[in-house]
Amino acid sequence: ALPVAELSALRLRWIGAVTIPPPVWQRVPPWAYWTVATALLFVLVSLVWNSRLKRQIRQRLEAEQRLNDQLAFKRALLDGMP
Repeated sequence: ALPVAELSALRLRWIGAVTIPPPVWQRVPPWAYWTVATALLFVLVSLVWNSRLKRQIRQRLEAEQRLNDQLAFKRALLDGMP
């Protein structure tokens, strides 16, 4: 029988040291982080722009409705004159 130290030395010599693989986030290349960050920034800017456009469209539709109401009132006044 071989002593434990000698068995360990033989195992280390023939099998090699056990290496722990790095975590997934360390295996991702740095350019992938920049790509994801750029995509997220693009999505954020798009969402902000979309909300501002919706607000502007709503304001313009309200203004158009007020102008149409005013025009209809003036037409009613003019049509009611003898």
